[in-house]
Amino acid sequence: MSATASATSTAPHTVTVDAAKYPINKVTVYQDRAEVKRTLAALALPRRQGACVVRVRGISDAVDSDSIRVDGRGDAVIVDVVAKEVYESLDDAVLSARAQATKDRKAKLAEIDRQLEDLRLDQALLTDQAQVITNYAKAVTSPTSAKDASAQPLQGADVFFGSFVGQYANALAEIKRKLLTTERDIKAKNRERDALAEPSDAEGIYAPTSSRIQVVEVTLETKVTGDSKDETLEVDLDITYIVHRASWTPLYDLRVFSQSDSTKLTYAANVQQSTGEDWADVELTLSTAKVARSHGEAPAYKTRWSLSEYRPTPPPLRTRAGPPRPFPMPVMAYAAAPQVEQCVTMQASIVEYEEAAEFGALSPPAAEVAAGLTATAYRIPSAATIPSDDSQHRVTVALLDLPVTLDHTACPKLDPTAYLTAKITNKSAYTWLAGPANVFLDHAFVAKSRLSMVLPGAKLITSLGLDPAVAVQYRPVEKFTESRVSAGLFTSSASDRTAITYTQRTVLENKNTTKAVTLTLADQIPTTTSSDIVVTLLDPAEKQIAKLASRDAAVDTDGVKAAGAVPANGSNASLNRAPRAPNVVLYEDLGIVEWKIELKPGEKREVVLKYAVSYPKRMAIEGLDGSS
Repeated sequence: MSATASATSTAPHTVTVDAAKYPINKVTVYQDRAEVKRTLAALALPRRQGACVVRVRGISDAVDSDSIRVDGRGDAVIVDVVAKEVYESLDDAVLSARAQATKDRKAKLAEIDRQLEDLRLDQALLTDQAQVITNYAKAVTSPTSAKDASAQPLQGADVFFGSFVGQYANALAEIKRKLLTTERDIKAKNRERDALAEPSDAEGIYAPTSSRIQVVEVTLETKVTGDSKDETLEVDLDITYIVHRASWTPLYDLRVFSQSDSTKLTYAANVQQSTGEDWADVELTLSTAKVARSHGEAPAYKTRWSLSEYRPTPPPLRTRAGPPRPFPMPVMAYAAAPQVEQCVTMQASIVEYEEAAEFGALSPPAAEVAAGLTATAYRIPSAATIPSDDSQHRVTVALLDLPVTLDHTACPKLDPTAYLTAKITNKSAYTWLAGPANVFLDHAFVAKSRLSMVLPGAKLITSLGLDPAVAVQYRPVEKFTESRVSAGLFTSSASDRTAITYTQRTVLENKNTTKAVTLTLADQIPTTTSSDIVVTLLDPAEKQIAKLASRDAAVDTDGVKAAGAVPANGSNASLNRAPRAPNVVLYEDLGIVEWKIELKPGEKREVVLKYAVSYPKRMAIEGLDGSS
């Protein structure tokens, strides 16, 4: 807009418009809110000297008032923008509809009361009829005196009583059925009446006579030219604001194809909102940004973390009046470092385009990726409609065709089964947020999983469930025990010791006759921190394998821990053995021995784990049964 300003004392002209008449055209959804943009096109303003106010009513009640901003186009300049809540009197149409609703409710109540009167009358009549029949039956079948009771039965009495009893039973059963139906109708009418007895919130003496609405007032100054003959001018206003009660969550369909070592990942999003405004055919963008807290300031340490010697307060002197007080126990206090929360602000950036792999002629195009400094935004290429019903509505972000590496893992001590895992590198420009995934293997649904966040270039590892094509047999452990009283194989000092050698055999078989498999086999040996207990790995020997302190420990270029890392009196003493065993790693913290094994089609192989435990004969050892 061109900027002109002319102060005048005349009252500003006000133009009131309903926001609902101007649909929302752009929405950016964050994980806990959304930014909405609507355009008020072709607003007619008087071409006059002075200010003009455009009053926009009916903005969503979920709006963040501080986030409202207005831009525009036309021969005017925006002077001020004010957002506020106001109460407006209900119009005559609403009040008339309310009065009619009250009248209809009371008329229906009166009709239900009349129906209840008829039903209760029918109930009383049926009850009387049943009582009459019952009393008559008692009078006919009961003797009036002892003399009558001893009299001989009349001729044909059996025929009479048989006919009477049948008629009595049929008549009474019919009355009981009608009575039961009537009682059910009475209960149903009472429930209906209870629902209508109390006036709704929109009726009665406490019914509101006004409604609270959100209003945005935009003050403009119009440009007046001397040669213009038009009495009005047109402007376009773009109103942008943040609303709560809106969010999106990722959802994935992961399809792995074992024969071609490929995967197809459908990156979708569930969008939901209850802002009170429907988003119809909008330009939809999904952002990974999170609104910053504490004004986006990074946390900082402002106090010292000091340590001092603990000096307990001496106990009070004992008196004869009461019992001794216990000595106070020391209290360990510490100052926790604050947790750093990533602060993300919305960034403007240049949009970079990436074409997703072809998934078929009917596949939707991929979202456009806008990578900012701290967040990524995905613009959905087709128009989206998200009604304000708080239901999840699915939109597709991208369809990705990526290579996959299939491996097997087995931990037979815990579960004698081979599990198939997929390793996928995110070669796209999309950040895969953490979310649920439906996993398919060769067109068969295998699992519901949850993916962790994967940045572009990072790897995703997910389980595809057990694979019966790879058999794992964990045979019973073989144990050999011996005692010795001299220095020997397991210790350098003479002592009375017990040594137990364990041999564990695992048989692996690839039942697939056309495809080789890679399997990571893990087993475990015991560990100890006692210098009297020595655990020795015999097969594979420690000197011929790579050793790491843990899975996160650094290794040298040879793949073996640096010299001096193994303690002289460690729990896992080494033996010299050649040649070096390839593709075997010992993680010393948990005592895990891990093999990387290639099984050819149809191949069957036995893997041996052998270790020895030596300890003083007098010592009782806990955990030798295999429990950790």
